[in-house]
Amino acid sequence: MSDESHTLPPQDDGDATLADLRRQLEAVKRRMEEHRLQMRAAGLAPNEAPEPPAG
Repeated sequence: MSDESHTLPPQDDGDATLADLRRQLEAVKRRMEEHRLQMRAAGLAPNEAPEPPAG
């Protein structure tokens, strides 16, 4: 018994997939930065990111 809802999408060009993933990552980074700005404006987050530990 096969279930069509679990089929994989057709194979795509690796370069196209990589470019799409990069676009998605950049969009997530923009949304996260907008969220940080809103959190800072509301006083719910520090204005500066903590320094990473040296090591």
